[in-house]
Amino acid sequence: MIVGTIAAHPFDDAIYAQHAQFFYFLGVNPAYGLPMGLYYDVINIGGYFFTIVASIAGISNVLSIQLGVKIPFIVFTFLTAYFLCKVIEEMGHDGHIAALLLLTSPIYFFTSVIYGSAIVVSMFFLIASVYFLLKKNTLVSAALYGMSVGSYLYPVFSIPFLLRYVNNEKGRKEALLFLAVAAATAAIGQLSVLYVYYRVGYYAGSPSNPSGYISPGSVSYYSIFDMLNVFGLAGRIPGEFYNYVYYGSALVASFSYFLLKKEKVGRESLVSSLLIQGVLFSALNPYNLPSYIASVIPFAIIIAVVYRRWMIIGLLWFIYALSFGVMQTINSVGFLIYFSDVNLKILAIRNFYPPVLNDDLGFLYSFALLCLIPIVLKLKKGTVMRLKKSLIAQLSTISALAVVALIILAPVASSVPSGMFLESSLNTFHANQVSESLNGTSLVVTYSVPLVGLMESKYTNYLEGYLTLPSNQYVAVNDPGTTSLQRASFSEILELPFPLIDPTLELFGSSYGNVTAGISNSSFRVSSQTAMHLEGRGITYSFRVNATLSGSYTLDLETNIPMYFHNQSSVALYIAGVPSVGKVVVNGSELQGSFIPGSFLKPTMTVIYSGPYEKIPPFGIPVVIQLEKSLGEPIFLSIEDGGMAFVFLVLMPPLILLSYIIRKGFVRD
Repeated sequence: MIVGTIAAHPFDDAIYAQHAQFFYFLGVNPAYGLPMGLYYDVINIGGYFFTIVASIAGISNVLSIQLGVKIPFIVFTFLTAYFLCKVIEEMGHDGHIAALLLLTSPIYFFTSVIYGSAIVVSMFFLIASVYFLLKKNTLVSAALYGMSVGSYLYPVFSIPFLLRYVNNEKGRKEALLFLAVAAATAAIGQLSVLYVYYRVGYYAGSPSNPSGYISPGSVSYYSIFDMLNVFGLAGRIPGEFYNYVYYGSALVASFSYFLLKKEKVGRESLVSSLLIQGVLFSALNPYNLPSYIASVIPFAIIIAVVYRRWMIIGLLWFIYALSFGVMQTINSVGFLIYFSDVNLKILAIRNFYPPVLNDDLGFLYSFALLCLIPIVLKLKKGTVMRLKKSLIAQLSTISALAVVALIILAPVASSVPSGMFLESSLNTFHANQVSESLNGTSLVVTYSVPLVGLMESKYTNYLEGYLTLPSNQYVAVNDPGTTSLQRASFSEILELPFPLIDPTLELFGSSYGNVTAGISNSSFRVSSQTAMHLEGRGITYSFRVNATLSGSYTLDLETNIPMYFHNQSSVALYIAGVPSVGKVVVNGSELQGSFIPGSFLKPTMTVIYSGPYEKIPPFGIPVVIQLEKSLGEPIFLSIEDGGMAFVFLVLMPPLILLSYIIRKGFVRD
């Protein structure tokens, strides 16, 4: 609880706080703010409830928000440990130390207490499902398995061997019942995600959450493909390849279960198959995160205890070390960044790690995970298992994490940011750009503003918007190629297909000298002396053009020094500036300036920017929405719903478990 209060994925608590504002103050279902599946959204409501109650009581700071977010994860982690113990006992072994082994696992601890990932919730449903499956309660097991898929998509690949196991144990009728119930409960969770994306206009894209259906087509951290970055090959492989490798291997692993002889289909093979699916998910998934190994740890512990093999626990420890190594080399701050919400000075840390180190560690992490597959497939039962020694070692690791947390907190304990994220007025948010096209020489952009159609109607009267031209520079001309050093004055044609206001022209020279640039067409010419500043490999020569440019121009450069004109590794010549926008029409009404009256804001807005545009510019024009009215008091019905979610999904499970432990005796006499 201490570590969870003062540590978080950097600034994610701000997102959760804003969702709490949406739900409790504006009456917006949190599914529209962070669609992660119905079950997880309801659990989130319970986490928000703690934060809102603390806010009503006058406590609103980063600590209360982070604690509220983490309470559900901590509760479900303890519940997972309990059912892990019961699964091992059903398989004929003592599960008590194994349960503590899960609770003290450094990465599982990190995932539930610091990182705060929904996979912790999904794993609870999956482990509980396995327990009831071993108890031959098909209906409850199927419902829990479906809820696991409804919270995180990856367990769906387990359905083939789960069905074969049920068919072997209880017959085809029970297998079909399992499939029907699991499909229904999974659909309730996942179809709600698809509905949200359809409802708010994202039906053309895949969900942006980790339970998404198509992952980004790139090499991420913690990937076996990190080695491609070392050799510069990652960009040469189509992004779809990484998805094919993961989904293909997951399907092969699922259906290969049918190759087992009937007498081999049993509890051990079922748990081994679930472990293999977790390994593939956490080692090959293109969108990889440190939390994904939570899908491996419980099943690896079960296999290690059942087979009495220290090797699996030892390999897990090696993987933990590699995971923390990747974490430390992702950025200059490393692992300590998870405490930066409380101590902002941490962000000033500037360690340097060569990129190849991060790639090597990521590759080794995934490779070590994949090594679990042949180990599990070839395992024979042994006689030695150092559970207690492993538990003592893990307890020392968790204690070290707690000490680090307290050391970081101590210097800033009196200055924790108060009201840092949960304010009395809603932060600004952006309309989402859905599509853009050209109509003659005008740019037509469609924006989605989902909250306008979802919040309590009384608040929409206090909305206002602003069109914001990009404030940073956008490259209009970028012509990298083979390295070329121009040693004399030269001319070049510049094509500017859309208007730029007061653009800047920049070139790179090899040394200081006299450089003059002229830009002209048949009716226009501007020429000026350059301004200079140092760059890493030479001198930047910068020219400001006090005019609006659009169309075809000739660049004349007069210089007495060699000039870089093309360069493969960096931009050697570019002209950039703020795009010009003439008349702006929103939903048929012309705007005066950049202000958008609240009456113009609709769930879907069509904005026409006059050009002339000859093609769609490579940037989006943001629409910023603001709520001018104070949020006031939370909506009573939302407090009631949140309180029910908190009691029944956060407090009730551990209370029921506690009563069961007292009645049955979790600890033996």
